[in-house]
Amino acid sequence: MFSLSNPVVLLSLIVFLPSAGALAICFLPKGRDELVKRFALITSILVLLLTVWMAIPVRPTITVNVPYEGADAETVETGVTEVLEKALAPIKGVNNLASESADGESTVTVTFDYGEDANKAFERVAAQVKSIALRGEFPVEAGIATVEPFDLNTGSPHYALGTAGMQHAFSLKWIPTFNIYYSMGVDGISFPLVLLTSFLSVLAIGASWPIKKHLRAYYALFLLLETGMLGVFMSLDFFLFYVFWEVMLLPMYFLIGIWGGPRREYAAIKFFLFTLVGSVLMLVALLMLYFASDLGGLQETSPQQLASCNLHEDEIARIDDAGGEEVHTFNIMALAQIGQQPDSPFGDEDNDIFGMPLGWWAFLLLFIGFVVKLPAVPVHTWLPDAHVEAPTPISMILAGVLLKMGGYGVLRICYPICPQGALSLAWLVCTVGLVSMVYGAFAALAQTDFKRLVAYSSVSHMGYVLLGIGVWSAASQNNYNTDAWTMGVSGAMFQMIAHGISSAGMFFLVGVIYDRVHHRDLNKFGGLFAKMPVYGGISIAIFFAGMGLPGLCGFWGEIYVVLATWQFMRVLAIIAAGVVILTAGYILWTIQRVYLGPEYKGPHGEAIVPMTRREIAIAAPLVALALLFGVYPRAILDYTQPTLQQMTEDLTDWREAEDQATEPEADAEPANPKSADLGSLPPRQGPIDREVMGTSQLRTQPVEKPSVIVSQPDALPEEH
Repeated sequence: MFSLSNPVVLLSLIVFLPSAGALAICFLPKGRDELVKRFALITSILVLLLTVWMAIPVRPTITVNVPYEGADAETVETGVTEVLEKALAPIKGVNNLASESADGESTVTVTFDYGEDANKAFERVAAQVKSIALRGEFPVEAGIATVEPFDLNTGSPHYALGTAGMQHAFSLKWIPTFNIYYSMGVDGISFPLVLLTSFLSVLAIGASWPIKKHLRAYYALFLLLETGMLGVFMSLDFFLFYVFWEVMLLPMYFLIGIWGGPRREYAAIKFFLFTLVGSVLMLVALLMLYFASDLGGLQETSPQQLASCNLHEDEIARIDDAGGEEVHTFNIMALAQIGQQPDSPFGDEDNDIFGMPLGWWAFLLLFIGFVVKLPAVPVHTWLPDAHVEAPTPISMILAGVLLKMGGYGVLRICYPICPQGALSLAWLVCTVGLVSMVYGAFAALAQTDFKRLVAYSSVSHMGYVLLGIGVWSAASQNNYNTDAWTMGVSGAMFQMIAHGISSAGMFFLVGVIYDRVHHRDLNKFGGLFAKMPVYGGISIAIFFAGMGLPGLCGFWGEIYVVLATWQFMRVLAIIAAGVVILTAGYILWTIQRVYLGPEYKGPHGEAIVPMTRREIAIAAPLVALALLFGVYPRAILDYTQPTLQQMTEDLTDWREAEDQATEPEADAEPANPKSADLGSLPPRQGPIDREVMGTSQLRTQPVEKPSVIVSQPDALPEEH
């Protein structure tokens, strides 16, 4: 049924509406340039509205069901509610209790504040209900009380804050002969990037108004590019992810090669070749992981984890019919569970290549493929040329979205699926990130081309992303405490969003002045603030956001990464903090030369006129978001934090299990819980025997030897 509450309809509409618009543009009448522009803009706005509507948060809820016999329904309902209100009052975040009684069961729905961690809330409520049941405080004669966690697939089209699991997930048949499925979903890693993509696409189409050549082809390719970008962030099937990754490549190649500057062919070919090499390495790793995967083994060791992988029913049937044979999969969530198993085939000695585990090689190949897109030193050289030659709106998308795909791939695929390689190559990830930060900052200082300076600043800023991801500090030395690493990964994610805002703004502002004077030579600029005061004010705000000034969006990501690095290796943290000074140097020097310097010395001085209403309408939202995320970082963190924290905890559990396997004598030492804010809850369960269950069942009346079954899941169950 066509309903936006259906995740298949909602996510498919978001992804494929731009490509449908691209197809429609091809059939619009020739010579109707304004119609083509407006149609493309309306299409992109519709996608943005869908993603914003989807981003409207819903409160996490937990349901307590108390059956009763031989009692008045109203009396039971009042009594159960009073008992729960008193017991749950100390729990942080409880917003409201709503109750009803019918058919011999009293149901109380506990609603929590926006952004409250629903996993921990479930644990606390389950513990309190257990305590009530054991004390016999429920006003019922007999029955089993059940505590049901928030269901991520209740039919609501909105995003549930405080939940770490995959939301709106679905899996449909696509090419079942080769185990390829049309599988999509969003979580705290992907959804903020989906919002960023749809938002910047609207602004970039608005910035495309000066484009005059081959308009139908330009806007059709642009919308096709948007489909590719959105598909990458939503795909849960590795092969589908790869298809969208490649779909994105060709439109960008043509958009640079046809509508770019004088050296557009060289820049487009260089972009294509670098990205293609990365794609080939990714494909090799994809096939390595696919043929080494085995869903049957996962079912034997962790059936509950298998149930949370958004598998299609045909895949589950293949497991049952396998008869002991390996069942391969492209499912990203299943591959992550397989990769984090104690006896993972990705770390099996039988699959070693040149003495190193298959997972190590897969991580290395995937990492190279993703850092090409990031990009990081030394595979960054395509970026300055592509930015310099690309038209302004394409530079906005390239810096604001395409670079983020590299960081997203490392977070979504490299670390969860290949933890063996991630741990042993942490030094490589941190080194590449730090070198990119330092090199990019020094290279930006040396530039005289305005646009090339901004391009090298992107190399430096994206280095923070790699460094924040790479500082895997949770180890036996600190009792596997994940706080610092979670801070680093959160900083990396925040930096991707913040850089998407500031870099797109910087490239747009460079394009505004280039459209007037037709050059980018920094030595010929000067005094623009006096001639274009609104432009100068907006530019200073955006450039300060890129610099990481407190109160603007660039600050939080950088400070989180530096603080997390301090817990990992202090020398790296000191160098990373030094890069902040270099960043301030080239940003302030640029502002001085372009906006506050002496009189303008370049050509076409008469063309320097104030910004148009269209240009202000594009720049103003970027400034507004830079301010919003700077003064209220929770606007991003509430979406990202639960998923990132769950990821770091899962990977740390894997590391702890690996350490226990290699050092059996360490098992005698008690394990400390990672979070101190668990009230009276027992310490977290071990990394091997922890299970995810759907509900907690509790006796509502004490007996001589009460039989109480309580599950305190680390991740909310998902039903598909």
